Amino acid sequence: MASTMFRIGGDLGVWRLGFGAMRLQSEPGTGREGSLAVARRAVELGVTLIDTAHMYGWGANEELLAEALYPYADGPVITTKVGCRHRRRGPAAGRPQARPARGGEQG
Repeated sequence: MASTMFRIGGDLGVWRLGFGAMRLQSEPGTGREGSLAVARRAVELGVTLIDTAHMYGWGANEELLAEALYPYADGPVITTKVGCRHRRRGPAAGRPQARPARGGEQG
């Protein structure tokens, strides 16, 4: 059993096989309902690590996961990578903007 676990920071154990949430559809409609069901089912099946990023719908993916998994059970860990926002226009388009001053701004 130990070989199937991964420790984050030395003490937070999760299964090595996680769930990548990038393809979940967050727009209203049947795609969204299916995405909610998929996220819930992943946790029911024992997934303990869900990976998302702000870039997956500019925050909509995280909101979808929050809705799908509430009330929050002990166990699942939701992670994000690339903890920054990207500018989407102008000469810096596509470059990471990870300065603290950027805060919640979408540029």
